[in-house]
Formats: sequence, structure tokens, C-alpha cells
Amino acid sequence: MQSCLRKVMNPTLYICGLLVMTTEAADTFEDTEIAFRYKSGAAIRKAHFIFSVVNHPWISALATGAVKVALGLRLPVEPLIRNTVFELFCGGESIDRTDNAVARLAKYGVNTILDYSVEGEDSEGDFDRVCAETIRTIEKAAGAKNIPFSVFKVTGLGAISLLEKLQHGEVLSADEQAAFERTKGRVLAICSKAEALGVPVLVDAEETWIQNPIDVLAYEMMARFNQTKAIVFNTFQLYRADGLENLKQAHAAAAGKYHLGAKVV
Repeated sequence: MQSCLRKVMNPTLYICGLLVMTTEAADTFEDTEIAFRYKSGAAIRKAHFIFSVVNHPWISALATGAVKVALGLRLPVEPLIRNTVFELFCGGESIDRTDNAVARLAKYGVNTILDYSVEGEDSEGDFDRVCAETIRTIEKAAGAKNIPFSVFKVTGLGAISLLEKLQHGEVLSADEQAAFERTKGRVLAICSKAEALGVPVLVDAEETWIQNPIDVLAYEMMARFNQTKAIVFNTFQLYRADGLENLKQAHAAAAGKYHLGAKVV
């Protein structure tokens, strides 16, 4: 569905992810009244209905297929998308258009994170645009107290096929190696900007069959930029059978060399 959203709301989507609730002692995430007090009763009922629908795989697949057909036929489905899944999952079509969502959440002690929701692109031009837009989110976060982090996906910066080959230990061709070096260059540019502006940046976890080279990139960036404090954070999927062991190994590898940045999910 996200790819359909991107097509309708071209060129950009930004997700305002809920990041940090107020730190008052009495507040807990188990208290749903606190967790959702920024939403009206009508908004909660609407969200519940949408989640109930997409929670059924066959309904979700049918809806996604219908949207693709409607887009292909140029039917006027944009208002429907805007008032349902877009409204629920996205903060705006540009960085500036997320300001209202950020301010609304801040009133309730909720910080946000701008997630430029593009991944799985397939051209160097697309990868460069994702890199530039991610850097813009870092610049936005640097001047906004309610946006304490930035985030990116490596699959928005380079070809998935390269990551799959690296995961399987395959040798890259000269052209593929050059393409992967450009991917690393984009990751480096993002992390360098994050360090320069003092904005922590999170490297999102992705599919298990491409995660190993993503981890390697994250650790390389940590070794370079986490010398005095944690700026680059890797994501550890503790719901995986090997998740805890991966975290332990990363901690041991960083000991005495650099600060380990860890986002656990």
C-alpha cells in the first residue's frame, strides 16, 4: 500500500512516528488513555476500523490491488486515500507539511521522528534524491526540539540486489562494486551530516536476507562517528532468534573502540 501512496502523493511522503511519551513518573505505555490522548474518540474509532481491515491479509491484498487498478485508470481515488491510510500513517507530503502534526503531538508530550518513507528504489537518481531528502530531515531535526532523531533505510540508498549478493557472499562485478561504493557514499553523507549537526541517526532494520551487509555498514559508520558519543544507531530485532546474540556481539566489538548506538525492537 505504501508504494501506491507514493504514486498518488508524489513526490514525497513523511511519516511522523511516535517516539517518546512524556517522562512524568505516573505515565506508562500500558495506560492507553495517556498513550492515545492526542487523538479524539472519532479518530481512534476510525484508526481501529482501518487497522481491522488491513489486519486481514486477503482484504489488504484486495484493497492494494484495487488501488493500483484505480491509479492505472486515473480514477479519482486520491481523496479516499488521503482520508484513510494516508491520514493514519503519514505526517505530510513534505517536511514543512509535517509541522502541524509535530506541533499537535508535542502538546501531549510526544516527540516525533521524520521518516522519509522511500525504499526499494531502482535508479541512481532515485537513490541520490532519497539521500538528499534524508539529509533535509536531519537539518529539520537540528532546529526542532521535538524531533530528536533522524532515520533512514539503506534500501532507499542502494539496490536490494547488491545487498542480497553481499549477504550470500557472492563476488560483485566491477560495475556492482562501483554501485555499492556509491551506496556507502550516501550512507556516509547522511551520517556525516548527523554528526556535524549533533542529530542522532537511526539505521532501520530490514529483511533478514539483506540485514547482514546493512549491519556491517552501520558498524563502519559507528566506528567513524561514535568516538565521543553515540550518533549512529543500528536497529537490533530482538524478536529474532539470534537478536540478543547479535546485540551482545555488537557490544563486545565496540568495547573500547567506539560508543555502540542501539535501537532495540
